[in-house]
Amino acid sequence: MVLAMKPFKTFYADPPIETPELSIHALGVGEWMAPCIIDRPSGTGDYLFMHFHHETTLGTPHGPQAFPANTLMVWAPEHGHYYGRLASRWCHSWMHCDGSAVGRMLDAAAVPLATPITGVDPAIIESSVAAMHDEIQRHARADVLIVESQVQILARELGRIARSRIPSAAVPRRWLDLRRHLEESVGEAVRLRDLAKRAGCSVPHFCSEFKRHFGTSAIDFAIRSRMHRAAILLRDRNLSVTSIAGQVGYEDIHHFSKLFKKHHGCAPRTLRQRWLAEA
Repeated sequence: MVLAMKPFKTFYADPPIETPELSIHALGVGEWMAPCIIDRPSGTGDYLFMHFHHETTLGTPHGPQAFPANTLMVWAPEHGHYYGRLASRWCHSWMHCDGSAVGRMLDAAAVPLATPITGVDPAIIESSVAAMHDEIQRHARADVLIVESQVQILARELGRIARSRIPSAAVPRRWLDLRRHLEESVGEAVRLRDLAKRAGCSVPHFCSEFKRHFGTSAIDFAIRSRMHRAAILLRDRNLSVTSIAGQVGYEDIHHFSKLFKKHHGCAPRTLRQRWLAEA
């Protein structure tokens, strides 16, 4: 196993950040452990984020179970800890923290607590923990907002991974690629048969699947992307409305203006005049 960054571990006798919203108690990346099982029935009284670089035994409601390398757990203050590996040495990266902001961020990101999350890239926790460590080590007084932002990034990343493990929540890559194609090709003609061919399915199946994944039809999504791009272009007063219409795929200026008004509440020239007056 090759670590992406230099290992470290720090336990803070005096937390460098300690507020009711957030306190940081300890940070570690790439810590090696001798064969052992850690068994703390009452936990440590704070939040513990821990990523395991090797296959690891973890406590679950059904008893200890083996989980593959790159499994991560987040324990809340009220949770007990049971983890480790008896067969050989093992490596992990971790963070002890506490505060009301941590709970809110984990809840908002829908991160499951005391539940193994598999398939977590170690760089996700290592980069956030290392950034916090760097902020704390390099400054006499660490910036709370900078450190808090790293906790939030970590929580959002973990929530996204956890949701992707739910089959109904995962959007297949080819559909994400199709959506990106529509966003990047706002000046090109949109033909359902071409999009369906890209997706490898019939037009009716494409239409139903696109709406199921993204909550809107492909045509409506394409139009919304075009109108968003048109509004950005409109801020450049050196571009004519006719030119902007052409850049987002419309030769008929009247049709473009009608769609623009529907999406933005007024005609393109009216919106431009309003912005110029504000400037």
